[in-house]
Amino acid sequence: MKNIFKGLIIFVLLALIGVLLYATRMNKTAKPTQPVTVNTVQQLDQVVQQIDSYYVNPNEKSFLREEPIADEELTQLKEAIDTVNASTADKNKVLVEIEIVEWKKAALDAVNHLYSGSATPVIKGDQVATKKVLADNLKLADVEKVATDFIDTMPKRLLLDDEEVPEDKFNTAITELINEAKVQFENFDKAIEALNKVKSIDIEDGQIGNIAKGLRDFEKLRDKVTDDNLLKQLNEKADQYLSVFLTAFTEIASEIPGYYDIALVAAEPSQLLTKLMKENRETLEATETETETTEEVVTEEIVTEESQYVPEPSYTEPPVTEPPVTEPPVTEPPVTEPPVTEPPTTEPPVTEPPVTEPPVSSDQTE
Repeated sequence: MKNIFKGLIIFVLLALIGVLLYATRMNKTAKPTQPVTVNTVQQLDQVVQQIDSYYVNPNEKSFLREEPIADEELTQLKEAIDTVNASTADKNKVLVEIEIVEWKKAALDAVNHLYSGSATPVIKGDQVATKKVLADNLKLADVEKVATDFIDTMPKRLLLDDEEVPEDKFNTAITELINEAKVQFENFDKAIEALNKVKSIDIEDGQIGNIAKGLRDFEKLRDKVTDDNLLKQLNEKADQYLSVFLTAFTEIASEIPGYYDIALVAAEPSQLLTKLMKENRETLEATETETETTEEVVTEEIVTEESQYVPEPSYTEPPVTEPPVTEPPVTEPPVTEPPVTEPPTTEPPVTEPPVTEPPVSSDQTE
C-alpha cells in the first residue's frame, strides 16, 4: 500500500515537472499575441522579449517588422507592467521602450501617408524606397504638422551614464523623408508664386522680354521639384498660361508685320516661351503674311489723305496731295505790283502851270 502511495506521489510530481517544462519551453519559443500578467522580476523579461519581437532586428531595435502591431496589445503590455514586483527604474525603462514602439508605429503611418502616391509604402520593414511620390491634395502645412508631431517629439531611450546613444536608422529615415517632403513643397510654392507674377504682366508689345524673364525664374524653381505629383501640377499650370499667351501673341503678330522675329529674340531667356514660339512658327508667320496681304488690298481700294500706316498711296496718287503745294501764283501777284507806286513819281506837269503865267502880267502893263 505504501509503495502504491509513493508511486502515485512520484507520478504526480513527474507530471507537474513535465507540465512546467513544457510551459517554459513554449514561453521561450512563442511570440504571444496577448501579454500575460506579470508579477515577478523574472517575468518582466517576458515583456522585454515581446517588445523585441516588434523589430526587424531585435539587437538594433530600429525598423519595425512588417506585420501589423495592434494598439491594444501595446496598451495591455503597459498595464501588465504595473503588476511587476520590480524597481521603478526598471519598470520605467521598459515603459519607455513601449512608448518608442508606439511613436515609431505612428511615425511610420504618417510618413507612409505623406508618400501615399507611391505604389508601395515608402518604408516597409527595414527597406526605404528610393522612388517615392507624395500624396495628392497635400500642402506645406500638412508636412509641417507631421514634422512638429514626430521630429520634435522623438523619444529617447533611458540609458546609463556610461552608455552611448545608438544610431537609429529608422529615426534617421523618418527625419529625412519628412524634411525632403517639406523642401519639395517649399520649392513648389515658390514656383507657383513666380508663375503668378508672370500672369500679372500684360501680354502686349514691349512686355515679351519681361514675360520671358519671369518664366525663366519659374523654370529654375520648377527644376528643383522632383516629385512626380507636384511636377505634374506645375507643368499643367504652365501649359494653361502658355495657351493664353499664344492666343494674345497671335493677335499682336497679326497687327504688327514682322513681329515674330523680334519677339523670338525677346523670348530667349525662357525655354518654355522659346519652344512655344518655335513650335507655332508656321502659324504665327502665316498670320503675319495674311495681315500684310489684307492691308495691301484695303489700301488700294479705300486709301485717303488721312492714311498714315501704309506708305504706298503717296506714290500712286501724287496729284491729290500736290495741288496745294503748286500754288505759288496766289501769293505772288501782290509782290509784282510796282506800277501802283510809280505814278506819283511821274507827275511833273503838276509843277508846270506856274511857269505859264507870264502872259497875265503882260496884259496888265499894256
